Amino acid sequence: MIRKKLKNAILILTSVCMLSGAGTVWADTPDDIWEYTVTTQEDSSLACDFKEVEVLLPASWTGKCGMKVSDDYVTFYHLASRRAHLDDNGSEGGRLFTLCYSQDYSFLNNEPNYSIIGSGAEGIYYMTFPTDVQGYPDEGDIWSEWQTVCEDLDWVKEHITMTHPGEGIVTSDNISASVSGLTSGGYILPESSSRQLSSSELQGMTVDQLQMAINEIYARHHRKFVTPSIQAYFDSQSWYSGTVEAAQFDASSMSETEWANINLMLQCMNTAASGTGNGAAAASGSDHTGDPDAVTIIGQASGSTDIQITDTPNVPIVESSTDGSTVLYANAGVNVRAQAQSGSEIVAVVLEGVGVAVTGETINGWVPVNCNGITGYIYQDYLE
Repeated sequence: MIRKKLKNAILILTSVCMLSGAGTVWADTPDDIWEYTVTTQEDSSLACDFKEVEVLLPASWTGKCGMKVSDDYVTFYHLASRRAHLDDNGSEGGRLFTLCYSQDYSFLNNEPNYSIIGSGAEGIYYMTFPTDVQGYPDEGDIWSEWQTVCEDLDWVKEHITMTHPGEGIVTSDNISASVSGLTSGGYILPESSSRQLSSSELQGMTVDQLQMAINEIYARHHRKFVTPSIQAYFDSQSWYSGTVEAAQFDASSMSETEWANINLMLQCMNTAASGTGNGAAAASGSDHTGDPDAVTIIGQASGSTDIQITDTPNVPIVESSTDGSTVLYANAGVNVRAQAQSGSEIVAVVLEGVGVAVTGETINGWVPVNCNGITGYIYQDYLE
């Protein structure tokens, strides 16, 4: 088994799979986290093992998909769609998802369509998904294969795991104060290692509180922490004795109950981060620098704020929309195009769950819509 390190390289796989660049800004990505090995499992699925996370891909993706590894992210794409888009208009289409890493929570304000995977030693891993159709609909065979590949995306999402879970990111200046209202007997969640928790028990917890609850499970196994403020917090707890260095911590020592609770906390982190729960972490009313192209979020409750969307410049992101005689709802963050074709100008981004008014007949799979006075087209697969 050979471990290779790629810098802005594309790996094309025949017996192993590959996948477009993403328009995200990453913060101080460590040099070695995207070193990888790819191995075929007994069931012929493909395991892409990075330093702290493993991506499992279905055997049916072999020879059909690609993986682009850069300094800052790894993108998985449909090979035939990518080639067709490049030949047609020079664009990098075919993106299925991108594996990203961040040492802060800036991505909460940059990404309209993401899912948190878990905590690394010093940061958070998450997936981002396209906000527009990425397949190549002009050739039937390519489009059919694209749709078949996309049917496995939920399976892939469920089979991405943290192989070396870490302490993640805690932004609170005073950890003790941030969790003080939750603690009982010195624990944030006293039974997190002994029974499976319910989502209702975690309702209202912030992203920081959930991350510390995950760290508390590690601390029960006497793990030490790299972040001084996290280490200081657990040192102050009478039940804790840190004897295992973070680099030597064996995640297999944790029980199925603990893993189930960690997975539940990660799901709640997604809810809290997106602003749909009481513990929303996404900033509101603030500016985010680093990219000259800012866009406007149209917010139903919070008003508007500027955010980064580097792959969708100078267009509004719609959080609420206009009622109409026929209303369809976005099943993911999706681009609104000026014309009924994938290469057309992007005029807005509609967030998941937002209803848009249908204004006419579908054209080659593109639905004409009106969202808050903005008219354009959304591909039908992103509406329901």
